[in-house]
Amino acid sequence: MRWRSKSVVGGLGTFLGVVDGALWVGTRSGTVVALDVASGEPVAEVRLRTRYPDGVLDESGRLHACDGFGYDIVDLHDGGRVVAAQTFTRTAESPSLAMGRLAIIAADDRLVFADERGAVFVVHPAEPTRPERLFAGGQHFAGMGSSQGRVWVLDQSGVLRAFGKLIERSDRGMRTFFKNL
Repeated sequence: MRWRSKSVVGGLGTFLGVVDGALWVGTRSGTVVALDVASGEPVAEVRLRTRYPDGVLDESGRLHACDGFGYDIVDLHDGGRVVAAQTFTRTAESPSLAMGRLAIIAADDRLVFADERGAVFVVHPAEPTRPERLFAGGQHFAGMGSSQGRVWVLDQSGVLRAFGKLIERSDRGMRTFFKNL
C-alpha cells in the first residue's frame, strides 16, 4: 500500500484521473479534490455545480462533468480552475440524471452523454444550456462508444445507430441511422 487517504470532507466518491502528479477524485459532498500522488495529502479542492461530480478527462487534462442537469469543464492542469459551468434549460425532452462517466467528448468539444433512461444527448459549445436529444432511449439502451469520429449507440434488440460521418453501409440485418454531430 502506498498510502491511505486522510479524511476528505464528504468522503471519496469517484476516481476521475491522475494529472500532473495529483489524483483527482469526486467527493460525495459535491467537490473535486486533488490528492498528492506521493503522500495522499489534499492539494486542491473545487466545488462544482453538480452534486456528485463524475466525468471524463480529455487529452488536455480537462474534466468534463455532466449530471444530466448541467455541464462543467474543469482544467485539472490549472489546479482545478472551472472553465465553464452551465445549467441546462429544462424542457419536456430534457435529460434525466446522467452518470458523467457515460460521456464521450467529440474532437470539437461537443459532449455526448446518456441519461438514466437510456436517452442520448449532445451538448454543442454554441448552445451549452440546450442539450439536443439524439436517441430517445428507453429500456432497450445497451450502451454507446466512439470510434473513427462517430458515436455508436447499441440497443438490446441488436439495433446499432451511428451518429457522425456517413459510412458505407452493410445491410446484414443491421439498421443504421446517420446524423451529423
